[in-house]
Amino acid sequence: MKRVKASTPVEQEWKTLYELISSIFSFLKLAEVSEKYGHTDEMVNRYYRHLFHSLIEDAEAAIGRLSVHSMPFAFDEFMEKLKDSTGELLFVPEFIEYEGVQLYRVLWTNLFKQSKWREEERSSLTELVKQNGSLPPAIALAHLNLLARKDEEAISGLQGLGGAAVPYLIYWLEWLTEQKAWKRMTPYIELFMLQMNRYMDMLFGYHERRDFTRIALELLAPYCMENSRYDLYERTLLQTLPYSYKEYEDFLFQLGRLEKWGELQSYLGFGVRDIPADRIKAVQKEKPDILLPLYHQSVIREIELKNRASYREAVRHLKKLRTLYKKMKRLEDFERFMAELMKKTKRLRAFQEECKRGKLIDV
Repeated sequence: MKRVKASTPVEQEWKTLYELISSIFSFLKLAEVSEKYGHTDEMVNRYYRHLFHSLIEDAEAAIGRLSVHSMPFAFDEFMEKLKDSTGELLFVPEFIEYEGVQLYRVLWTNLFKQSKWREEERSSLTELVKQNGSLPPAIALAHLNLLARKDEEAISGLQGLGGAAVPYLIYWLEWLTEQKAWKRMTPYIELFMLQMNRYMDMLFGYHERRDFTRIALELLAPYCMENSRYDLYERTLLQTLPYSYKEYEDFLFQLGRLEKWGELQSYLGFGVRDIPADRIKAVQKEKPDILLPLYHQSVIREIELKNRASYREAVRHLKKLRTLYKKMKRLEDFERFMAELMKKTKRLRAFQEECKRGKLIDV
């Protein structure tokens, strides 16, 4: 990079063009090196995937500076060659396919805006997709269709890609959101939601799925709020459980749907210790009966741990339960529950002792 920068022209306009071309050239050369030495996806992730991302960011920044003013005619030859070389980005090694497609889309969205060029590229890609069934050309064609406002053709092409299209949809959803093109966005949103779970099945482990869920919900939120499609947002929250728990819990609580909020906690097996104290306090004030199953679950969970500390915690929960039942004038229900619990735990002498010590049962 030092050698590349050392050759930068002095004139500002030519300097920016040089930075753009050198970023793309370096991206392709780095991809070539990756393939030549047989680097694996894991090796690239560990050591230098960030370099591909930096080169994309550098290209975007250069395009942004170039688009401020009209480009001189002297640039035409370079632009033509750069345009013709973008196809190489669709044939990089598989482990950087996404980055290659991303740089391709950045160029065709922000730099190559001439209708003639885009139509020529669209025609060329249509033929390429017929001959080559790989993912990058199909995504590139969908992108050119989107830029040409041929949304039906774009969606049609994407439908056959299944869950593999989902990460690429993120860029388009962000782009359409920026333009507030809510009507155009609808079919892309529907496709995204339809294929979301398939894509999540392709991810590894809780953290990857949680990260994707967070991104998906952030993407959908502006569209749903702008169009008052809270039902769509809630459907997505339900569809992505348990990874959407944090957002769904907050969504229900803020809307005051406390019964549903309580059902969510019970469904996921949460007890009172898993929930912030301010939430518990607020629910207790508004609808204390919602807390009953949560305290019951907490009691059972602590007893099942079968140690003295957990038995003490179970007793604390039982005392809280007794207070709630008393306030609700249902103390008899609590007493029946305690009688049944004592029968079931008669062999757990340490637990019974803690209950006596806590004055939950007679000595």
